Amino acid sequence: MKKLIFLLFLISLMSCRTSGKLLKEVPVQTKIVVRERLVPVAIPADSSALTALFECDSLNQVQMKELHELKSKRVNTTTDFNQKTGTLNYSTQTIHDTIFTPATDSLVYQDKPYPVEVEKIVYEQTGVQKFLTILGGIALILLVIGVIIKFIK
Repeated sequence: MKKLIFLLFLISLMSCRTSGKLLKEVPVQTKIVVRERLVPVAIPADSSALTALFECDSLNQVQMKELHELKSKRVNTTTDFNQKTGTLNYSTQTIHDTIFTPATDSLVYQDKPYPVEVEKIVYEQTGVQKFLTILGGIALILLVIGVIIKFIK
């Protein structure tokens, strides 16, 4: 009899339980955009230098003995010396140039994950589960009646 009561007690504890809502995170999506572009780079200014040696002769006339000019490749110069007036005209013209160098930019777009509530599907009880539920209820009632009778006697 004790085994039957224990078996009925175990059957009465069987039940179906459904869980509530589930939280599911949306997966993170990452998008990388690579851009290639040309970046202008200005070449710095150049310079030139002029060294002239002037002397006076016995008639008090100015004469140029030496002329040294230093300049870079991107500088155009013109030099003019007028002996009658004793003037030296020196002019420079710098050729401006801009070089375009390639550059690569990478932009990373990343979404932030956020939780989304997903309802779990609730299934109905099958015929066997309904039978076991009723059987467990009957067993529980018999168990309570048996305990009460045992304590009364």
